[in-house]
Amino acid sequence: WYQPWTSFKNIALPLIPSKESAIDLGCGNSPMTSELLSDGFKNVIGFDISSVVIEQNKKKFEHENRIKWEVGNVFNLSKYPDESFDAVFDKGTFDCIISSGINSLQVSQFLLGVSRILKKNGVFIEISYGLPETRLNWFQNPKYGWKQIGSHQVEKMSERGYYHYLYCFQKKEE
Repeated sequence: WYQPWTSFKNIALPLIPSKESAIDLGCGNSPMTSELLSDGFKNVIGFDISSVVIEQNKKKFEHENRIKWEVGNVFNLSKYPDESFDAVFDKGTFDCIISSGINSLQVSQFLLGVSRILKKNGVFIEISYGLPETRLNWFQNPKYGWKQIGSHQVEKMSERGYYHYLYCFQKKEE
């Protein structure tokens, strides 16, 4: 559905000040989670609601101890302490949430959870099909405590004229 991580990483990685820990929300079976290790992250969590895909990932990466695969719902990130991650990645999960007809309170619950688990100066990377005029208003709420540090249109390598959007937010110090 989406482009490979290589289409986005040259834009996103320079924006992330520390690469100690990351979580990929709604990781599915995308290789992006494991590719984050190659890009300098020391510890990565692949997080998805599907126990089937998480079990498949556990088997596929059983010899890689820097990745943890966890089943969970993005509306409940309470298993993670405040300020746990230097980077939170979402490639397509937000698009699924928005297209499912979920109400704005649930969307806010998801984004508040992302903000809570993100370390100060940490970066939230959102990869979406959604145009800025349909997405940015969801992310620009002061209660999330972040500032936008990037918005990029990236053409699909396999389908010229079609784009994904990379939205980047950094959690403020205060």
